[in-house]
This record gives sequence, structure tokens and C-alpha cells, in this order.
Amino acid sequence: MADHVQPVCRGDVVLRKNRAWLIVSVRRKSCDGVPIIGATLPRYRSDVAVSGLCVAGDIARCRSIASFPLRQLCRVQRVAGHILADVDGALEHERQAIQTEKFPAGMLRSVLGHGPRIGSKGRKKGGAPSD
Repeated sequence: MADHVQPVCRGDVVLRKNRAWLIVSVRRKSCDGVPIIGATLPRYRSDVAVSGLCVAGDIARCRSIASFPLRQLCRVQRVAGHILADVDGALEHERQAIQTEKFPAGMLRSVLGHGPRIGSKGRKKGGAPSD
């Protein structure tokens, strides 16, 4: 008997167990997707706005990627190419942030500046206060 799996490709919005997912990669019998959630605060660093969908929710949460078989999916809609580019960028940003967070403390120098100097009272000597 032939296997009647609905064709799912990258960029499709699918339903799985009453939850909307955006497919980011497809393999032979499984795929990876990110959940589509409603607008919540606070937003996470790798959230991408996906407006104009026919499902409830308008944010793709790119931090929690899941893998599931193609048989459990029901395709609903397809998103535009620029949204997929934003999702790919957010996935890469999240991957780099997770790698950076795994470094031990003190391994990387802060980007906020050099920090306070010993004996400094936090004000400049001489000159106008606006310098």
C-alpha cells in the first residue's frame, strides 16, 4: 500500500497536536520546526515576528527547535522568503549565543568598557563637566 504523506517543505506552517510550527529543515522522513506562539512579553532574543498567518500566534520562537516525523503534520500555510531569512538569522544568532554562554567566567572581555579604575571617584579632573 502506498504511503500517503502530505508533502511538507521548508517554510511551511504546519499543525501538530493543535500547535502551529514553522518548518526550518526537512529530511527524508522527519523535519525540524520552531513553534509559533502568541505575542508575549518579555520577548526572547531569538524571537522573529511572523505576521499575517492564519493560525493563532505571530512570533516564531527560534530558541526551541524540535524534530518530528512527517506523518504527524498537517500543512496549513506557507511563509514568505524574507521571513525564512529572518528565522535563519535568529537560529544562527541563538547558536552563537549558546556557544558563548558555555565559556567559563572571565574567558571573554566585556564589551561594556574597561570598568572602574582603582582610586577613581568617577569624575574628570579639570575641563568642562560635559567633556
